[in-house]
Amino acid sequence: MDRLELATMRAEEASRIVKSPLFTAAFDDTRTALLNSLASLDNLQDAKARDIHSMVKGLDKVKRCLEVHIESGTLARKELEGRSRLAELNPFKRRA
Repeated sequence: MDRLELATMRAEEASRIVKSPLFTAAFDDTRTALLNSLASLDNLQDAKARDIHSMVKGLDKVKRCLEVHIESGTLARKELEGRSRLAELNPFKRRA
């Protein structure tokens, strides 16, 4: 399996995860809980606010990472399709 096939497989899996109602609910619930925690802090809890803010940013990075896998897999699939078309047009290819 080459890198393009691997990227395509990752994209398919990432797409299944992102479209999953369970993932969407878990992501939204976690983000909401973190933002509610952040909103309930008083001004004296700067360290805790920074920690929660870092968690929210990390959560967003996880989602963005999945989106990047989907995008790169889409490009890889198109490149594989292009390779396949070129192979079909190859005049030196043995025909059965």
